Amino acid sequence: MSMVNPVLVTPPDAVGIEQLPESLRNLYAFWDRCRAGRTMPFRRDIDVLNLRPWLGNLMLIDVIDGGADYRYRVYGSVLASYFNRDLTGRCVSSLAASVQEVIHAEYGHVVRHAVPLAISRRRSVQFFSLVMARLVLPLTVTGRDVEMLLVGVYRAE
Repeated sequence: MSMVNPVLVTPPDAVGIEQLPESLRNLYAFWDRCRAGRTMPFRRDIDVLNLRPWLGNLMLIDVIDGGADYRYRVYGSVLASYFNRDLTGRCVSSLAASVQEVIHAEYGHVVRHAVPLAISRRRSVQFFSLVMARLVLPLTVTGRDVEMLLVGVYRAE
């Protein structure tokens, strides 16, 4: 049996849902209702019109080959403005290696364990140091595996 890197089991910046901004707590409550007692909701259970309060701050991500890579299907306009780039259609593998490492640890945790992950981290955003909160939520298409991720990102301070 091989040892698992603890960072991949519990990312160091993981926080409880109660520590997230209200917008992300509300997104979690919406996701929880959509899953209706199951491990995670089907993608078809989530009507994009019901995501309207969060749309600019959301990413919808395709899980490729069980987490070998991730493709940004949707990258919200607020996020594109914050980070001065639109990743729609791009894969994580096209990003800097240091960014890939963090993303694979976080998203991989959600894909492997089929559980939500809340993260709060200070980062540089357009020359400012901000605390950004992220909520990564698993979605399924087939009912077996995590095949998509719904990710909300908001400023936490």
